[in-house]
Amino acid sequence: MLRVVYVAGWLRSGTTLLCQSLGSIPGAVALGEVSGVWRAAALGQPCSCGEPIPYCPVWGPALDRVRHDCGVARSDLRSVAVLATEVLRTRDSPRLRRLGRPSAGQPVDLPPEVSRYVELTGALLLAAARAAGASTVVDSSKLPPGFLTLRLHPDVRVDVVHLIRDPRAVVNSERRSRARPGVDPALLPPVRPALKSALYWSAANIAIRRYARSAASYRVVCYEDFTATPDACLSLLSTGLGLARPRLIEQDTGASGHLAVGNPSRFRTSAQAITEDRSWQTQLPWADRALVTALSRPVHFWLT
Repeated sequence: MLRVVYVAGWLRSGTTLLCQSLGSIPGAVALGEVSGVWRAAALGQPCSCGEPIPYCPVWGPALDRVRHDCGVARSDLRSVAVLATEVLRTRDSPRLRRLGRPSAGQPVDLPPEVSRYVELTGALLLAAARAAGASTVVDSSKLPPGFLTLRLHPDVRVDVVHLIRDPRAVVNSERRSRARPGVDPALLPPVRPALKSALYWSAANIAIRRYARSAASYRVVCYEDFTATPDACLSLLSTGLGLARPRLIEQDTGASGHLAVGNPSRFRTSAQAITEDRSWQTQLPWADRALVTALSRPVHFWLT
């Protein structure tokens, strides 16, 4: 059975960094936001390894296997991307949660579109793991529909790691655009005003906490704790998840794993110390800071 460590959290919360760090554990590979790989592959976007996704040493063989086993040609990738968008709507999380997980010899009658998406994504991840020589893949697709659908595959076990970042830092980050040459703007995080960002942060994190009970296990990590003591946090996570002892990760080496979609930082090639981004303390206007604190502090306190 394939182990999927699913990094959940709202946008700009450090999920790409945590995904790459978990991918440094022996036997694991970081794959980034798997939910977006179909569209990225159709557009010929680059993997974090530097190769276009269809020619990546991990994604290339995985896509070939899906084409062979599931009848998905390269020309069909756009239609699969549309299917992913339809199945992974956050508002459909309650419906996805009610769908039962199949047991040995007892298949579950799933809606056709959900069944097809689960089949394709499961085949893709199993093939990617084989190509990478890994028994565990790290998926940083963030939102509940991603892990709610993965858990429906009979050969996949999903463990959710919920990364929570101070909402003031998230709001400040969402105020800024982070375009990168060669990356389709539609695959980049959107820019949002403070009010909308704070409301989305609260709603998404509440939903993750609620629906993660359907996963095999659920753990919470604070971004501020992880960036302060990354090795200690990663060691605790690996022990709790039953994974191998992690390597020391005091530095973010960048470009680790094969992240098809995620924060542009996944393309970083030079080593940098893992530190907390505190730019919100000087950049976030006081009015926005007060607004975000009033709206999100109760939820932040409850989650952590």
